Amino acid sequence: MTGLAADEVIQLAEVGFRLFPCTPKKTPRFKGWQQSASSDLAKAQALARANTVIGARTGITFDVFDIEYEFLDAIAGAIAAFRGPVARTGGGGVHLYVRSAQRLRNHDLVLNGQKVGDVRGQGGLVIVPPSRSTKGPYEWIKPPWSAPLPEPTADLIDLVKFPRKPIAKPGSGTSEDLARLAATVAHAPEGKRNNVLFWAACKAYEGGLPPRAVEPVLLGAAREADYPEGQALATIRSAEAHV
Repeated sequence: MTGLAADEVIQLAEVGFRLFPCTPKKTPRFKGWQQSASSDLAKAQALARANTVIGARTGITFDVFDIEYEFLDAIAGAIAAFRGPVARTGGGGVHLYVRSAQRLRNHDLVLNGQKVGDVRGQGGLVIVPPSRSTKGPYEWIKPPWSAPLPEPTADLIDLVKFPRKPIAKPGSGTSEDLARLAATVAHAPEGKRNNVLFWAACKAYEGGLPPRAVEPVLLGAAREADYPEGQALATIRSAEAHV
């Protein structure tokens, strides 16, 4: 790597990216990469000297919304409004980096029934600039050392296609669990209320709680947070449909 490119790798480690070597086909070079991925500066320097494709572990510090090139125009509004780090991928798509606050796993991103990309969360990885895959170079449009990691916007969360899970046994989610989730919603700061409410509703439904139990409690919490009831109800029902 050139000196400038090597500096980028060091800066990634400095902002907490856990890095590890990958192949040009975007796969880890060795087993156990999840444990070996590191933000240690000396290891980052070694990766830069090795002139290898570099991966970063997702789901700890950050998650990544990976939008395929063919669908950039379809969600141009969400991309234009995004204020966090952005990278151009080797295939011409974009990576949108967000704070790991939603406990997202690796899922498809779906718009109008069509897959438009992936979200890389817990247990995932992403190729980072200045790497070059078999498809082409990765480049920062807005690097993470110049733009803080934001929460994922509602527009991005709406693209996440959550896999359906087996219905939990009745009683696996309790009224105490729901009360704790409601307290989190009630204290959610402005600008994050929708994301927090969506997360809380998903957790409640994953626990097997029925809508008749979830909706009134979370709606009450949303009112405490000064979140409009109509929007709150739509968010809760969206979570039910996703789980």
